[in-house]
Amino acid sequence: MLLPRRTFLRGLGVGMALPLLEAMSPAITKAAEPQSDSSAVSNTPRRFAFIYTPNGYNQATFLPTRTGDDWDLPRALEPLAPVREHVTLLTGLDRTFVGGTGVHAQCGACWLTSSPPQETLDGGFPTNITLDQIISQQIGRDTVIPSLELSCNDFTDNKETKYFECISWLSPGCAAGVEKDPRAVFRRLFGKPANRHVRSVLDAVLADAHSLHTRLGTNDRRKLDEYLQSVRETERRIELAEQSAARFSQPPLPEPKGVPENRGDYLRLMAELFVLAFQQDLTRVATLVIDPERWDSPRMFHGVFDKPQNHHVLTHTKS
Repeated sequence: MLLPRRTFLRGLGVGMALPLLEAMSPAITKAAEPQSDSSAVSNTPRRFAFIYTPNGYNQATFLPTRTGDDWDLPRALEPLAPVREHVTLLTGLDRTFVGGTGVHAQCGACWLTSSPPQETLDGGFPTNITLDQIISQQIGRDTVIPSLELSCNDFTDNKETKYFECISWLSPGCAAGVEKDPRAVFRRLFGKPANRHVRSVLDAVLADAHSLHTRLGTNDRRKLDEYLQSVRETERRIELAEQSAARFSQPPLPEPKGVPENRGDYLRLMAELFVLAFQQDLTRVATLVIDPERWDSPRMFHGVFDKPQNHHVLTHTKS
C-alpha cells in the first residue's frame, strides 16, 4: 500500500498529520528500533530537588565544626533544625578541573552531568545529559510537568553564554529551557489546563489511526504505534492537569507581577514557587539556580551594597 505524504488522521472535523511512514515512499530509511520503557511505578512518590548556589558560601557560617551523627548546625543552616535528623551534609567534595576552558563554566554547567571531566562533548565541556533529566526520564511521566527548571538570573542582557547559567542539560550542548520570570512560572504551574474539547479530538483521531493500522507493513505499524503512544501521552497529561486543577479552587498565592526589583524578594518568590510545584505534585524533579556563575554586568545587591556591583568582578574580589 502506498500512502500520499499528506495523509491525515481525521475525526470530528479535524485532521492530524501522520509521521513519515515507509508506505509513503519506498526509499524511506527504516525506523529505529523502539526503546523499552523501564519506568518503575511506586506507591510513594519520590521527589528530587537540585538547588545550585554559585561561587561558594561563607564557610565560617556554613560548615559544621563537628562531624558524624552529632554534627552541629552552623548559623547559615539553622533553618534546617526542624528536619535535622533527615539531613545528610556532605563536605570536602571536589571536581577535577580540565584546562583549556573557563573556570566559571566548568562549575554549574558540569555539576549534574553524567560525563567524566575529561570528556569534552560540547565546546570543551562535558555537558552530557544531567542527573535531573535522567531521573525525569524515569518518573517524569507521572506528573503534569516532567521536570521544572528555574533560575534567579535577573540579568536581561546577553553578555554571557548558557554555560554560566544552565545546570540542566538534555544532551550534549542542549540546555533545558529555564524559567526566570515568576509570572511565567506561576502561569505554567497554575494556569488553565488544556480543555476537554482537545481531548475528544484526540480520541477521534486515535480511532481513525487504529483503522489505518491494519493496512500498514511491520515497520510502519511500529512507527505508527510510537506516534499513537505520543498522542495518548498528551491525553494523559491533559487528564493530569485537570486532576491537579481539581485539588484546589484557587492558586495558593496571587499571580506575581514579574521580577521583583529587590533581589531578596525575587529569590524568596522563586523559592516559594519551587516548593509549591512539589506540594501540588505538579512535578517531582526540579532544579533551581540561585545566581549565574558570572555575568559581566552591574546589579544591585540590596541590603549588602549601596550601589550596583559588577557581578563578574564581585565573584573574584569580594568575600
